[in-house]
Amino acid sequence: MEKKGTIIQAEGFFPSDKRWLYYRRFSTKVNKKGDILGIHGFLEHSGRYEELGMSLVKKGYNFYMLDLTGHGRSQGKMRTHINSIEDYLTDIANFYAFLKVHRSIETPFLFGHSMGGLLATVFSTWGKCPVKGLVLSAPFFGTKQPIPFFTLLMAKLISSVYPGFSLPGNIDPGTLSHDPEIVEDYITDPLVERRVNASAFLHVYKTMKKIQFLAPHVKVPCLIFHGESDAVNDVEASRRFFYSLGTSKKDLYIVKDAYHEVFNEKGRDQLLLKLLEWLNSENK
Repeated sequence: MEKKGTIIQAEGFFPSDKRWLYYRRFSTKVNKKGDILGIHGFLEHSGRYEELGMSLVKKGYNFYMLDLTGHGRSQGKMRTHINSIEDYLTDIANFYAFLKVHRSIETPFLFGHSMGGLLATVFSTWGKCPVKGLVLSAPFFGTKQPIPFFTLLMAKLISSVYPGFSLPGNIDPGTLSHDPEIVEDYITDPLVERRVNASAFLHVYKTMKKIQFLAPHVKVPCLIFHGESDAVNDVEASRRFFYSLGTSKKDLYIVKDAYHEVFNEKGRDQLLLKLLEWLNSENK
């Protein structure tokens, strides 16, 4: 645990379905405004969100983020492997239950990046946790480049007999951010997975293909950020989702020239101001 004035940074583990999952928290008891539960993207981990967590807690928002099953420092039978998308959703539900007991959170905002945005959206309709609002960063609502049918077929056939089968992650670090330090940190980060479990990939992909049908059922306020030049996830899929949302309290912010990780771009201070303005308006 590290204390910086009135801000506390802490880390630990909590139980989830016979596994121990790692988490980080950035919290304050002074002028607290609300709680945010964060969900990272595929193959990454909570440690990549330390700057965002510190920025939010300095403005009164406690920020909590877990490492999903098989990611980062969390346990998992195989790296990134899941039996169904419910495994990830259960992780989030158990994290909320843990925080409710140990941190007394009640109705948090959900923040999700990429796959985390997909999971946050589905979770908001799952009924396991009251949600004050959604903040989605480049959500995985569609791929920028179509995934070849042969790749999907091979993943399905082989993973059915060999659950440990994995595929190359195929994420070009140079497409994540214009900031060379961010790119270099991603390349050298030992906790970033370089391969994706085929079964997990298929479950996430199937969930993504259904997300547009779920949009009308999302009733909580929603703020979406998406980079105009995102080469990983399709910005147009975020537009379609936005227009189909079942809430009138919604905002879509397309970040000019930005790559996939909008909160790791050089103009992130302006995005943070917009995020805080939205949080404050919905936190009444």
